[in-house]
Amino acid sequence: MTNGASKMAAASAGCGWSVLKWATGTNFAIQLAGFSIANWFKTEKFFDLTGAMTNIVVPSMCFFMGRNNRSSRLLVCKIQYACVVLWAARLGSFLFYRVMKDDGDRRFDKIKKSTASFFAAWMVQGVWVSLISLPTCCMFLMQKNIPVRPAPAHILGWSMFAVGFLLEAVADQQKLSFNSNKENEKEFMRSGLWSLSRHPNYLGEVILWWGLYLSAVASTRCRFYRSSMLISPLFVTYLLGVFSLNMLERSSEKKYGSHPDYQSYKDTTRKLIPFLY
Repeated sequence: MTNGASKMAAASAGCGWSVLKWATGTNFAIQLAGFSIANWFKTEKFFDLTGAMTNIVVPSMCFFMGRNNRSSRLLVCKIQYACVVLWAARLGSFLFYRVMKDDGDRRFDKIKKSTASFFAAWMVQGVWVSLISLPTCCMFLMQKNIPVRPAPAHILGWSMFAVGFLLEAVADQQKLSFNSNKENEKEFMRSGLWSLSRHPNYLGEVILWWGLYLSAVASTRCRFYRSSMLISPLFVTYLLGVFSLNMLERSSEKKYGSHPDYQSYKDTTRKLIPFLY
């Protein structure tokens, strides 16, 4: 590589890191602003909505600002960007509707009473946004020879995203419809997708982020970026498939443990992956 080419590559990488830093800073600035307002009014009603907004803002900055907007002109980047925006818009609007419908989120009943705990929740959300958007941002900012046309790995990744997205959306809607029926107030969800997995919405989320990781790594040959990007799907898998899932399992056991059919449901239906886990 000539000195000129080396300087251009270094300048390009530096530009990418600069945009990523700005996007990360913007993310946490929005979280801080959201916390300040939410803490003043002691409300959590727009917590998830802020998360969805920053999940659009961060990749958008990388998409439109990276490499003199080169990413915004490439088909593979356009599809990846559309996937992220579609997911964030769908989940954000769903969660906002649900929290307004329920007039709150019981997860925050104790948390919002403590300024420190409430602040920590918003900052954790900022970390979550930064980590899950990392592969997509790297795809927009740091690739050298991204293909003009999608490669088989891109197609596979986006197919996984589509499966995960539909799984999550359908599971959310089934649970929302179930909970909207007052006759089910003391019952637990065990029909539809929930008959195959006790947390099919979480399964869909895990699948779609592994899909977006796969389509992102298909756009670079750099082992450093590929290994760095891996933190995103691993983080989502642990957060949803272990940490949050176990919290919900304990909550369900406390609420439905005495239900005559709940233990049978647990014995015949896997926590996350049908027939496996």
